[in-house]
Amino acid sequence: KTFRRFQIPTNDSGPYGIAVDSSGIVWFTERNANKVGKLDPSTSKFKEYPVPTTNSQPAGITIGKNSMIWFTEATGNKIGMLDPATGGITEYEILTKFANPSRVVIDNDGNIWFTEQSSNKLGMFNVSTKKLNNAIIPTPASVPTGIAVDKNNIVWFTENRGNKIGRFDPQIPLFTEYEIQTQRSLPMGITIDGNGTVWFTEVDRDANKVGMLKADAAAGSQKSVARSLSPQALSGGQKPEVRGNIFKIIAGIIFISIAVIILYLARRGRGK
Repeated sequence: KTFRRFQIPTNDSGPYGIAVDSSGIVWFTERNANKVGKLDPSTSKFKEYPVPTTNSQPAGITIGKNSMIWFTEATGNKIGMLDPATGGITEYEILTKFANPSRVVIDNDGNIWFTEQSSNKLGMFNVSTKKLNNAIIPTPASVPTGIAVDKNNIVWFTENRGNKIGRFDPQIPLFTEYEIQTQRSLPMGITIDGNGTVWFTEVDRDANKVGMLKADAAAGSQKSVARSLSPQALSGGQKPEVRGNIFKIIAGIIFISIAVIILYLARRGRGK
């Protein structure tokens, strides 16, 4: 296998989100250049589409129904749709000001879901009615980041500062949140496998793990815990580690040591 690189025409474009359509065409956002890029790997040819809103900082990107390209505009506070047939871009203003939309995904009905990092919400755009809606995440200032949709149209997302995995059922509607074992793990990316297991990354330097949440555990109780798996555990080298338990053990040792010292000094004082 060979590793190939394709030089983007615009210098310092800041490539960010990336997606591949059914024809194998690669689409990506250019955060610094304020463009959406297109690459045909078979010809190595690029085409770039300027985003109408100035300095919008396009971020997440995905492929929707009818091969439409959907992307978020972090500072533009919009979601955009690019029609590959015409190259035209249509933008839709997000309901909440300064929401900082980030990752984006398509549900089974073709609707657009995205995380709003600054407003602590999930956003949704109904492609049929052309209307936007949103839902407030229960944990304050959770900084929702990664997002995915399972086969039952349940929306899953990471809470980067909340240190949780979130689940949203839009039919009820109902949020459920699952604590991550590793403290301050900074969960980021998220995806769902064919068995419905939720997988996510923990990007904190001390965490350095891939986490998982079993579908049966998630459905059974709100108290379910998302497991954190270290690289060693994933390779079979060790069992999953819970960093929070280590902190508790250390704190217990310190507490006992202080108690022993106080008791010793008290007895010594009475002896005098």
